[in-house]
Amino acid sequence: MHILLVSPELSPYQSASPVAALTAGLAKALRIAEHQVSVLAPLHSNEDAKTHSLARRLKKVQSPLDEQALRWSFWDKSNTSGVQHLFLGQEKLFAASETEAGVGDPLRYSAFCQAAHALIGIHDSDFDLIHIQGW
Repeated sequence: MHILLVSPELSPYQSASPVAALTAGLAKALRIAEHQVSVLAPLHSNEDAKTHSLARRLKKVQSPLDEQALRWSFWDKSNTSGVQHLFLGQEKLFAASETEAGVGDPLRYSAFCQAAHALIGIHDSDFDLIHIQGW
């Protein structure tokens, strides 16, 4: 079974709350149980994609926000346990801090979930189960 976990954080990339470690642990446990696992999280502008060896993909991901289309960058990486890490970046909404972004969490994560939905529609994999957590 191919499982997609959608989370606001993923350790070791972001660790502002226990959700990051919980997401990484759940992904590893599901992988040990021989499931194919992907994790999708936002890529914040203060995270260095090169430091984490993330690969930018050319897929175009857009989501609506207040009658405008937001463009998202798409990044990925497979870790040593075989879990695929997927990231969607949006510089305005996911600036280094919520204050810099100028928007609150409900708006940011609503837009992120819409972008996740758009990505699922164009991603090369068919997911059997999608689990959203930590919101």
